[in-house]
Amino acid sequence: KNKETILWELSNTKRDLDIERKGIENQNNIPMFGDFSHSAIDLKKHKVQIETYIGYKEKCKRYIQPYFKDFRLDKITSFHIEEWQNWVVESFNITKSLKDIRSVLSIILKSAKKNKYISDNPLVDTDMLKFEKSTTNLSYTDSEMNLILTECDNFIKESKSKPMVFIRKQLKNLIYLSYGSGMRSGEIIGL
Repeated sequence: KNKETILWELSNTKRDLDIERKGIENQNNIPMFGDFSHSAIDLKKHKVQIETYIGYKEKCKRYIQPYFKDFRLDKITSFHIEEWQNWVVESFNITKSLKDIRSVLSIILKSAKKNKYISDNPLVDTDMLKFEKSTTNLSYTDSEMNLILTECDNFIKESKSKPMVFIRKQLKNLIYLSYGSGMRSGEIIGL
């Protein structure tokens, strides 16, 4: 395992990739993506809800940083972003939330442009991947919902203490409300 790492470090391929990602010019004032992305997202901390900020950090850490961390900001091209999108879809089996992940990358690149580290935002010229819409129905049938509510009743009957009965009844109410209204869990809890 160590031999492969050493050979990779010594190979011309790695040198060529480093030149492509980091550049060979003496432009030390342009930061690496990995360092800059944390700062760019931290600037959003007091401008958005705390849950949104945490979501930005998580998306960057999981989906963006592993791919772009070794790139110098001005070396990222539309081609790299297209490759990254394909990598995210293939590696994480993501389709619907790719748009949300792209928005986090957009925040970082807009900040880089605003701070004059890049002249153009390469994300602007990159098309969003197209996905076929799913034809499967993701909602429960009436019989499935009756089974779920029956199991909730059994779950409530198993309770030994009065506070636990109350909590479990509230859980059943949340499930029933989400089924009847189509609201998401965060919206119901907020309500």
